Amino acid sequence: DIVERRICADLAMRGDVTVISGPAKLGKSTVLGHLGLCAARGAEFFGWPCRQTPVAYFDVENQAHDTKAKLEKINRGALVESDDRPLPIFMLGAEKAGRPSKPMLGDELGADQYLLFIEQHEIGLVIIDTGNRAFPIADENNNADVRRQMLVFAQVAQEANVAVIVV
Repeated sequence: DIVERRICADLAMRGDVTVISGPAKLGKSTVLGHLGLCAARGAEFFGWPCRQTPVAYFDVENQAHDTKAKLEKINRGALVESDDRPLPIFMLGAEKAGRPSKPMLGDELGADQYLLFIEQHEIGLVIIDTGNRAFPIADENNNADVRRQMLVFAQVAQEANVAVIVV
């Protein structure tokens, strides 16, 4: 049933992958951070209702503490009711700026480890920031490489029955 698959309107649906793209520094990560907070709290996202669900934010460019600080800043200025509770989002960040600390999704065991994490925490929404860094591809303009990457995102979305949003 399509209503049961919705996390936030038609933007985030269980079993589907949504791709958000645009020029650098446009605010994609900020908007998706806000979406993650809304989904985690069951609040409206710019007028669209979000079903409350655990959220995983995989930031493969920045260290986890930087991602947490960014999300806390979004939370303080958010249109959702803010409080002193811890952020209701699981975050995995880079060990060092620009270097993923976890296996990449394209690695042999990467997808399985992400699926296990999603299952263990009963995640409903996965945000991957940024998609081209989550994979060991040399040329993000190579259609065959990007297609392989998207198929793995789709595998994660379908096998784990989660909504996946890729920046």
